[in-house]
Amino acid sequence: MTDVEQMLAQVAESYNTMPYESHAFKWCSPAYIRAAAYLYGVDLPAVQYARVLEIGCAAGGNSLPFAFMYPDADIVAIDIAEAQIAEGQRIVKQAQLKNISLKNMSMTELPNDLEPFDYVIAHGVLSWIPKQTQTQIFRVVEQSLGSNGGAYISFNTYPGWRARESLRDLMLWHSRGIEDLQDKVDRAREVIPFLAEGVSPHNLLQAAKEYLAAQLPDCESQDYYLAHEYLELHNHPLYLVQMTALAEQANLRYVGDAQPKIECPESYQLTENKEFLTLQSSAKHAIAQQQYLDFAVGRSFRKSLLTSNRHSQEAFNKPDFSRLADLLFAGSFEAFATKKEGVKKYRVYDKNIKVKCAKIQAMLALLHQSWPRPVSGRDLLRVAEGAKQEHVRTEDALKQLFMLFPLEMSRSYEDLPACLQDLYSGLIPGAATIMAARYKEKSSIAEFNAWYSSSTAKVNKTDLFVVETLEATKSPLRAADTLEQAWRQNSYLPSSIKLRKKIAKNPEKYALRYVQRVIDRLHKYAMYI
Repeated sequence: MTDVEQMLAQVAESYNTMPYESHAFKWCSPAYIRAAAYLYGVDLPAVQYARVLEIGCAAGGNSLPFAFMYPDADIVAIDIAEAQIAEGQRIVKQAQLKNISLKNMSMTELPNDLEPFDYVIAHGVLSWIPKQTQTQIFRVVEQSLGSNGGAYISFNTYPGWRARESLRDLMLWHSRGIEDLQDKVDRAREVIPFLAEGVSPHNLLQAAKEYLAAQLPDCESQDYYLAHEYLELHNHPLYLVQMTALAEQANLRYVGDAQPKIECPESYQLTENKEFLTLQSSAKHAIAQQQYLDFAVGRSFRKSLLTSNRHSQEAFNKPDFSRLADLLFAGSFEAFATKKEGVKKYRVYDKNIKVKCAKIQAMLALLHQSWPRPVSGRDLLRVAEGAKQEHVRTEDALKQLFMLFPLEMSRSYEDLPACLQDLYSGLIPGAATIMAARYKEKSSIAEFNAWYSSSTAKVNKTDLFVVETLEATKSPLRAADTLEQAWRQNSYLPSSIKLRKKIAKNPEKYALRYVQRVIDRLHKYAMYI
C-alpha cells in the first residue's frame, strides 16, 4: 500500500467510524447548476436525461433526491467509506431505484471506459483529501466530463479559513494523544467555553474566535461535524487562485460560483468603497478580482462551477443579471406589516428583511402565492411593472430580489421534476422512503424537498403513519379514514393526552384535521405539492 493509499484508507476509516450526515445541497443540484451557469453565459445539458457523477457522495443524500425526482437520469455516486455506501444502497434497494449506482470506491478507481457525464459533482471533497491527491480530483473531473458538461467543486478557502484553522489547531492540540474518535470529539468540545469566554482581549482574533464558538454545534447529534470539519486528518483549504490554477492544469475552465451573488461587491456594500475598488481594479483578470473580494469579505467556503476547455462557450467575467428574466424562481416569503407606512418585513432564516420597494413586494407576493411551484422571471417582471414605483427600474428590482432573498432557481420548465409540474398533487417522490428510514432505522440520510434542500425535522410515529398512508393511498381522505380506523384500535395515537380525549369523542373529525395538519406542514417545506 502506497503512502497516499494508506492516507485514503485512514480517511475512509474515520467516516466509517462516524458517518457524516448525508444531505441534499441545492447548490450542487444539476438543475440549479444549469441555471447558475446560464447567468455566466454558459449553457449546460438539460437535466431530465442527464448523466451525473458524484464523487464523495457519503450515503447518497445528495444523489438520491436526483434519482427519485428524475427517473430518466443516470447517476453514478462513489465514496471511499463502505459504511456510508451500504446505507445508501439499502435505500436504493427499498425504493427499487434503477437509475442510480452507489459504489464503494476511490475516485482513482473509476473505470476508464465510462461514458462521459453531463454533470460531475464533488461537494466537500477537495479540502478533505490528502494534499498529494488534490490535483487528481481535477484530472478525474476532466476525464469524466462531457465536452459541454458542467462540474461543481466546493472547498474550504482562504483567507476566511485562517481563523477556523487556529480553532482546528487548538482542538487537535487539546485532544492530542487520544485515538478513539468519539473520545477525541468529547475532548475537543471542552475548548468551546474557552473560545466563548476565555480568549484574551489582547488576542487579535478574539472576535473571530467568539463568533466561531457560537457557530459550533452544541449537541451530540452533530458530533460528526466536529469530527470531520475540525479533527479530520486532512483539511487543506485553498485560495481561489490556487484552485483555479489546479483546474487550468487539468484543462478545466472556471465559470463562477454556484451562488452568483457572492461574486458581486454590492452583496457586501463595497460598490462605493474607493479603497477596495482601487485595489480590485488593479487586477487584470476576473479571477484575480474575485480573489481581492475574498480578502475583503474574509471568505471561507466556495462552490465553484467549471467546464472542460472543450466546452463551446467561455464564461462571462461576471454574472449577467439581465438573464434573470429567462429563469424560473420559487420561494416562500410571508409578509408582515411594520409601523412604517409602505414597508413590509419578511422573515428569512434567523433575520428580518425590510422591503420598501413596491415592485419587490409584488414579486415576493407572487412567489409566496405560487409556492412551491415556480414563477418565471418574465412573470415576476410583469407583476413588478404593475406596482407604482417609478424611480426603480423593474429589471433592477428583480436583481435586488435575487440579491436579497434565497430564491430557488431553475433554467426552464423542462428541467423541473414531475412533482413541480402543474398537474401533480401529493408527496414528492422518495419523501416517505427517506422519512421512514430516518425514523425507523436512524438513517443519516436527511429528508429533502422538491427544490433539493434538506430537512431534518423530527416526526413522530403518528406523523410517519400518515406520510406512509398518503404514499400508499395517494388520497388525503383515504389516509384520514385509515388513521381513524387505527385510532379506533388504539394504534398510532398522538402523545398529547388532551388531543387523545378529543379523538375519543370524534375520531373521524380529528383524523381529517390531523392528516391536513401533516399535509400543510409538508407543503410549507415543499415536500407535498
